[in-house]
Order: sequence, then structure tokens, then C-alpha cells
Amino acid sequence: METESTAPGDARAVAVSLLEPVGIALPGDARDFTVDRSPLEPFRNASLTTFTAGSAEMTAACEAAGAVVAPDARIGAQDAKVLRGVQVEEGSTLCSKDSDYGRGPAFRVVIPPAETGTVHVALYQLPAGR
Repeated sequence: METESTAPGDARAVAVSLLEPVGIALPGDARDFTVDRSPLEPFRNASLTTFTAGSAEMTAACEAAGAVVAPDARIGAQDAKVLRGVQVEEGSTLCSKDSDYGRGPAFRVVIPPAETGTVHVALYQLPAGR
């Protein structure tokens, strides 16, 4: 597994480089970053970025990125796979945006129900033809 959790500034820079192209701006208070870019079949360019941030700010960032925001979301099979088995806290919000048939990245963001908590952002490319 290629997990990056080096110096805080380095992990943040990696997170920004992954999230910026899909339009997700990190909240200013985001901290404690880890990034997992290990391969995840059948998804190309998959990564899971985890950090601590304010829930309201992260929800606003998802909305600004054009994501569908679903409070009290249930995680489906594909979501669970791209989230790499992360335990989703009951009452979490799921933000999602899919690409067009494998031509661009998709993302899933899990935001905890607490005011501040651990946010998980899965980025991936759908297999062609889906």
C-alpha cells in the first residue's frame, strides 16, 4: 500500500494536488493528512485522502465542486470499495460526483456528523464503458 503520511506540509500538498483538479478546495482548518494511492481495481487513478476538518466547511466545499450532497447517506457497494473499507459513522454526509463514462475522475466524500471530524475523500476513474 502506498500511503503517504510524511511531514504535514508534504501530505497537505499531495492532498491539494489530488483534490484541486476535481474542484474540491480544502477548508482552511484541514489538518492531519494521509493519502493512500495504492492500486484499486477496476478503478484507475484511485486515491483515498483522509484529514480532519470542520464538517460545515467541507460540505460547502463539496457543494462548490458541484457534488450531490446527501445527509444521513447509506454507503453502497461501489462507494464502500472506493472508500477502501473506511468505517462510516452513522449520520455522516456523503458528497458525490461522477464523471462521464470513464473520461474523468469521480469522487466520494464522507463528512462526519460532528462539528469537526475525520473526512474521507475517495477519488477514482470509472472503468471505460460504465
